Amino acid sequence: MNSAREKPIEFIANPLKWDWSLPRFVPLYAGIHWAIQGALSTYVYNACLRHAEAATSVGHLYAKWELSIPFWPMMIVPYLSVYLLHAATFFVCRSAMELMVLSLRLMAAVTVSGICFVLWPLRSGFHRPVVEGTFAPLFRLLESADAPFNMAPSLHVTTTVILAARRRARNHSRVVRNDRRINAAGVAASSD
Repeated sequence: MNSAREKPIEFIANPLKWDWSLPRFVPLYAGIHWAIQGALSTYVYNACLRHAEAATSVGHLYAKWELSIPFWPMMIVPYLSVYLLHAATFFVCRSAMELMVLSLRLMAAVTVSGICFVLWPLRSGFHRPVVEGTFAPLFRLLESADAPFNMAPSLHVTTTVILAARRRARNHSRVVRNDRRINAAGVAASSD
């Protein structure tokens, strides 16, 4: 029997001896890490929202001047772009070790943010106005999964910083690096 046909049989016979570190498996690992991180973030965020809704005393953390910041519906675009950044960053990693480090950083950020929010639940200082027009569907999407409670530290900003740092490690042109900086600044500015 030739060696090309023996490899799949060897994998089935003993998958623990298979070389899972091969670069061809990195996209598979990226998908697995992304799914796990997405599930963890969603679970922690929703659990924290339920906790805040059930809490008898929920504080506010904002400066009075923040309430005078104008509401611009178009800022929903950079706010939601963190989800695309989240997905893409996993697939930029070139090794299983890079994926593991990224996942551990994100898990730590989600865990710390969740603990802070459970210990000190906070309500947003402003009420979102009803949005009509071009951006209305994006706000309806946001409102279907969000509540008027704000995590401190902001999970959106924390995640964006970690993802931007991971992507910055790649050598790209100045235009791409500046685009990432603008996106990260937009996410930070659009976070409530």
